[in-house]
Amino acid sequence: MINTIFSLRFPFSFLWILCLHTISYSSVSAQTRCTALMSANTSLFSLHDIALSSDPRKALSDYFEAKFQGNYDAFVEQFYEGGYAEVEGRVLSVNYGSEFLNKVRAINPSWEKLVVNPGVVQNQTRFFKFVIKNKLQSLSAEKVYQIYAKHLGRVVVYRAIVLDKQIRPESLQEEPLLSLFLKKQKQFDDYEFRTPNIYKELTSHLRNSSATFSMSVTYIREVALAVANSFLARDPKTKRVILFELSIPKIDLISADSKSIFDTVQYKGKKIYIVNGSNVEGEFLLDRKVESIIFGGILPEEILSVKVVKSNYAFFVD
Repeated sequence: MINTIFSLRFPFSFLWILCLHTISYSSVSAQTRCTALMSANTSLFSLHDIALSSDPRKALSDYFEAKFQGNYDAFVEQFYEGGYAEVEGRVLSVNYGSEFLNKVRAINPSWEKLVVNPGVVQNQTRFFKFVIKNKLQSLSAEKVYQIYAKHLGRVVVYRAIVLDKQIRPESLQEEPLLSLFLKKQKQFDDYEFRTPNIYKELTSHLRNSSATFSMSVTYIREVALAVANSFLARDPKTKRVILFELSIPKIDLISADSKSIFDTVQYKGKKIYIVNGSNVEGEFLLDRKVESIIFGGILPEEILSVKVVKSNYAFFVD
């Protein structure tokens, strides 16, 4: 089990800001049960338990740590399968998790556990340069992760959701804000847990899938509001848009643009246009600033503000 100091942040793509209709809260007894399960080194807790966790991102990484019992080659086959690289004009299949493991084993084999964090794998070229430049090779995985995460810092991003009008915005800071799929798992005591695939997670919102473990965020406030307004149009009488301003560790934000090894190429060269009435108020390349994803959920302490916002923003992609 990963040392609790480590807190491997398992980070939480384009029909972006998912529309959550209700927020349910767990009982104290359920939370106690979850805490007991999470503290057992050999327990493979369910999605239900992860959904009730106070830190669903860490709960996911702890789950993988226990499930794969140190067999990280098996983990990368499932989680990172489906990658590609363009070499001399040819598209080649590649598993970036396997590449990361090979590099780690040459530097410090005890760092293998870092592969469960796609934020480290996504930044692996810069990660290894940072490690070598600062002579960190002898440190534990826990310590080197902490140092690198601190080096990357935090960023402010936004997420807007559509909720029933009777829900108080301030109540949404009391518990983690979960991905839609994990939120639904609060209803179940047992559910088959399948290891997600990073590439499917990065493209699942295209199909408006409710089976994704991730949630979308954006660096651009107007993008968040425009996407949420498209959902609000379905039921403006009983629902309203609530905007979250968030401070997220940069290492937890996963993207699919040209700066990421997880580039899915579907959006290369395309732009999103933000309109207000007949006016185009902004145009942005479809990249990590327009959308990044976070695995599992957002923690209460990461929420800077929550407020109801009325706007006329809309969007189109071209």
